[in-house]
Amino acid sequence: MEFCLKWFEEQASKGLLGEIDYEKTKNGIIVCKDGFKATTNSPEALERIGKESGYPYKIQEIDESSLFLILEKVTK
Repeated sequence: MEFCLKWFEEQASKGLLGEIDYEKTKNGIIVCKDGFKATTNSPEALERIGKESGYPYKIQEIDESSLFLILEKVTK
């Protein structure tokens, strides 16, 4: 969490996010005073969401710190 919070603090200092609300930031959830909220999902939760979507999907890890669920929208 500390690494993640430092990244958000850097983004806020550059004006890319609002100021961090440290009173509300806890338990893996980062809250900014502008209303932005960053939450986390486990790999299992992302897997469940991917399956439930009905679309082809993959879970990709970036920089050993972030997981992304990538859905492929299939059009007919």
